[in-house]
Amino acid sequence: MSDNNNNKERSSDESSNNARIKHFADASFLFAFNDDNDDENEGETNYEEIRALSKRMKALGCTKVTESFALKTNDATHVVCRSEEEYNSLWEESQNDADSFFELVHDDEKRAPPVKCTFEFARRSVEEKKVLDVHSNILFRPPKTSEKILKGLKICQTSYTGPRRNDVKSLIERLGAEYSKPFDKTCTHLCCYQFEGKKYEKAVSDGTTIVSHAWLEACYVSGEKVDASRYMRSGEEEDRLAQEKDVVPDSEAEEEQEEEE
Repeated sequence: MSDNNNNKERSSDESSNNARIKHFADASFLFAFNDDNDDENEGETNYEEIRALSKRMKALGCTKVTESFALKTNDATHVVCRSEEEYNSLWEESQNDADSFFELVHDDEKRAPPVKCTFEFARRSVEEKKVLDVHSNILFRPPKTSEKILKGLKICQTSYTGPRRNDVKSLIERLGAEYSKPFDKTCTHLCCYQFEGKKYEKAVSDGTTIVSHAWLEACYVSGEKVDASRYMRSGEEEDRLAQEKDVVPDSEAEEEQEEEE
């Protein structure tokens, strides 16, 4: 089987684990952070935060919480990490790689690989007292790299509301850009949900690059500063297009076949 097919199989196994586990009583968490990179991740998750969250997980019935990668065990259902890149680097000095370590066969049954997730995923799961779906929010999935790929940019947002607004802010900061509440001439980008309002009008007048959350998400997933010109639709339009992709169109041919059967 090709490496590409192997990757698809592992992804499918991980998704099944994600869908199966909804309660902390069925989960086992491993915090896999590289302590050597603490200086590079100043201001992000520290060990005190991990210990505090670990206690709350155990209080909710979590079967096992391993607070250090040095104490790793292969029965983890969820691995909390900063990025895919850092997760892979943790195995460089190990005799096993991640796949062979977690996919050991027991009683003729191969264990599904753990779900890779972020500290934000673990924190919100604890807040809601249930293990959330890692695919329900892009901030729940580790980015490809921990590098601040948008460093040097100053990004403002407009017309995003509620928790979505907080998520956009978090995404901007996690990518290394400076977040600005007010919009002024020093802003390099304006992230818009709707093409309306004073900030939007000012950005158009100033010739500021206008993007949506879709651009930020593309940068997050790819680990690169992607071409913003491909993401100049409003966030509202991006949401509508995403919903359309999930809709199965009506098929008269299928209906006729069902009637015949």
